[in-house]
Amino acid sequence: MNPDLLFINGVPDDLKVFCVLSPKGNGPTYVFPGAASFLTDAIRAIPRSEVALLGPGFDIRLNPDRAPRALVNHIGDPDTCAEGLRRCEALRRSTGVPCFNLPERVMRTSRDGVAEQLHGVAGVHMPRTLRVEPKRPSDLTDAAAHAGLRYPLIVRIAGDHGGRSMVRMDSADDLDPLFSIPWGGRTVYLTEFVDFADPDGYYRKMRLVVVGDDFFVRHRVRGEQWKLHVADRGAASVDEERGFLESFETALKPRLEPVVDAIRERLGLDYFGIDCSLRPDGSLLIFEANVCMKILHNSFPSPNVWDAPIARIEQALVALLREPSRWRSQRG
Repeated sequence: MNPDLLFINGVPDDLKVFCVLSPKGNGPTYVFPGAASFLTDAIRAIPRSEVALLGPGFDIRLNPDRAPRALVNHIGDPDTCAEGLRRCEALRRSTGVPCFNLPERVMRTSRDGVAEQLHGVAGVHMPRTLRVEPKRPSDLTDAAAHAGLRYPLIVRIAGDHGGRSMVRMDSADDLDPLFSIPWGGRTVYLTEFVDFADPDGYYRKMRLVVVGDDFFVRHRVRGEQWKLHVADRGAASVDEERGFLESFETALKPRLEPVVDAIRERLGLDYFGIDCSLRPDGSLLIFEANVCMKILHNSFPSPNVWDAPIARIEQALVALLREPSRWRSQRG
């Protein structure tokens, strides 16, 4: 029996994956960096599916008698899995079957690629971003000067997510932050920093999730500093977030629809996340927009305020995966 969907996971270009041992003794689980992070949930909901790997040293030769009805590209990061995306695009072209999250579109979602694509979108503030391959600190400042970037600048290693390697340089002479990250010889991104503190002094970061022609809110974190993470939530922040999530559909979503529609059309993806800040004038300051955000994982014990948003997103995603005719690859 042919599988309905063939999910494509990407082997990273450096061939390094994480091995996680289960505390229940169920054996190791391998975590692939640069993935879209919905595979486990989708496979559970769509049982007639299979998973294959693409990347350096990994290829797929489909048996015509076992050809899938459609491909699901689960590779999300062009910095981490460029070869896997290239091979996935070749596979898509050779089979001619529908493909979820077209690899050629995902390849354009590097941080500088997204900045370029979203430049000029009405209602969007997209900070300038530059990709640099420095050998010494002066290479970064020289590149910033040549491109005319304005300080402060956010510096982060390409392919890194979650803010692990993210630091801020306040001037060309402020090199000390660079030595707190293992950047030497690795590609980095320089992004113009925008102070997004709200009038009450707090910083707020919202995550929107696009699923097909619809979009949802996943969360909104509030904190006292610009570098926001889940751990920055306090009791007051959660109470505020609860009200925001409950009112989003009626209070904010209709106003954001034209902006999110324009972002969706520029990026051309079926499923992706947008981390942003809602500015007082109603525009969105975009921090990143890509496929490899952890959206369906709930790191807090249920019940909690994120159960309902996650459930809505997962339900919409599974429904979309089950209908390849709705995928963007089928729109000509």
